[in-house]
Amino acid sequence: MLINIKIASDAKKWLEEWLEPSYCGCEFGSGFSTIWLAQRVKQLVSVDHDKAWYGIVNDAMEQFDIKNVDLICEPSLILYHKAVDKYNKTFDFVFIDGYKSKRVECVNETYKKVRPNGILILDDSHKPYHSSIFKLLNDWERMDFKSPCKTGGYRYTSIWIKKDNTENGNT
Repeated sequence: MLINIKIASDAKKWLEEWLEPSYCGCEFGSGFSTIWLAQRVKQLVSVDHDKAWYGIVNDAMEQFDIKNVDLICEPSLILYHKAVDKYNKTFDFVFIDGYKSKRVECVNETYKKVRPNGILILDDSHKPYHSSIFKLLNDWERMDFKSPCKTGGYRYTSIWIKKDNTENGNT
C-alpha cells in the first residue's frame, strides 16, 4: 500500500518521475512524506522535532515494514537544522517540510549537501518568510507548483535543481 504525500499535485507527479530506487535523500518534517519517499528510494534521513509525532511516524514505519529510513528526533530547535551534519555525504534530494520557523536554517545547512543535478524541495514555498531561500538558490533552476486543496485554498511547492556547474549551490 502506498501513502500519499501532501504537496502540490503536479510536484508529486514530477517527483514520481524523477525519483530513482538508488537515490538517497534527506527530509526535515517526518510524516506521510517519510513513508511515501521511503517506498521509492534506497535511503532516507528524516528529521522531526516533536517526540510524540516521531513515535507515530516510527510506528507507521514498522506497520509498513520500512527499514531504509534513519529517523531522527531532534527536539532542540537550536540543533534541529544541524541534525544531518553527521552525514558526510551528498544527497540526491533534500525535502524541507518541517518546523516552519527553522526552514530557512534547514536550507542553509543542507543545500551544499545536494549533489549536482540533485534537487531541493520546499513545501508551502509561497510563505513570505521563505524569501531568503529564493535568493540563496537564485542560480539553481526552479519550478513552482500550485494546486487546489480539497479543504479550500492552494498548496504551493517549489523544486530547485542544482545545476551541474554550480559549486556548493552558488556560482
